[in-house]
Amino acid sequence: MFAKMTTIASSIALLTLMGSTTQASEHNARYRHLDDVVFSAYVDARELRWELHDDFIDSHDYEHLLEDADVILTSLQKLERTILRESSDLTIAREADLVQRNLSTLTRHLNGSDFARGRNEHHRTTYNGRGYVFSPETQHVGRTHVRTALRLIAKIEDALAHLQDEVRPISHHHRSTPPRAIPVPQPQPGPVLIPRNSSYRPDRSVKIPVGNHGSIRIGF
Repeated sequence: MFAKMTTIASSIALLTLMGSTTQASEHNARYRHLDDVVFSAYVDARELRWELHDDFIDSHDYEHLLEDADVILTSLQKLERTILRESSDLTIAREADLVQRNLSTLTRHLNGSDFARGRNEHHRTTYNGRGYVFSPETQHVGRTHVRTALRLIAKIEDALAHLQDEVRPISHHHRSTPPRAIPVPQPQPGPVLIPRNSSYRPDRSVKIPVGNHGSIRIGF
């Protein structure tokens, strides 16, 4: 009997250990996957930084575009450290939001840069021979570099969107029914309590008419 109980206890312990090992393996695999996603975004961010470094050298916005790229790299490094420390999903989501805001800032600056604006290339003399009109306004030759940078930003944003889906899964909201109104019982009049030493006596008499103009009252 004792040997049988020992065998059962050993089996339970083995199953518990196997369950714990499986959970730990899934936990590790999940964080490793998140790290792979962020590393992929970081590789694209490095490529983005070199694109700005090499191809925007003649842009008047060169310096602050490079600064924006450096901020993105720094925020991605911080995001990766958060994952390597196996922080909570909420912490990871907050760091990912910061990266996204930095990407939005660079996108705005790229679209407002001199390379993104039009360049007046074709011109003709006005009717009075003075001044010029420009028609049509053509794109700056550097616009192709802006498009390349924006494509790299889009790749990084796709990776971040995947990461955020992992740490903040979309919840299915069901339309909630309004709470059922519970009727409130109305207070009912209670019995009239008369003190024992009160001189009040209820009127229990009956009024009986007599003749055309008189009546008598009989009390009981």
